[in-house]
Amino acid sequence: MGAALDPELDVGAGTPFDDLVDRHLYKGQFGDDYSGFSAVDQDGTDLPTLLKRSGVDQIDVCGFAEDGCVAATVRDGLAGGYRVRLLADLSGASSPSNKDRAESELAVAGAEIRLANVAGP
Repeated sequence: MGAALDPELDVGAGTPFDDLVDRHLYKGQFGDDYSGFSAVDQDGTDLPTLLKRSGVDQIDVCGFAEDGCVAATVRDGLAGGYRVRLLADLSGASSPSNKDRAESELAVAGAEIRLANVAGP
């Protein structure tokens, strides 16, 4: 189901990536799903349901398209009542100015913009 993970993830993590992941989620299979909150697991359970079942009330978000999918996930997390931290140093955008704009807009919306190296509890 979906695309395979790049084997370089194992190299970068120093261990098989699958050993670090509790559950694989899939999105974008049936349309343009920008938000991670549209993702489902192999049983079809969506991310909001999984988070609720696990008692999660805060999430950290990072990714390649801070001005696209990452922003959509942050916004949906905030709308769902989660405390959301955007890990800016682990995220990119289509341009430096778009990264700055996205971070500013998400901060105004209520997200905490952090660096991964200080993203403790």
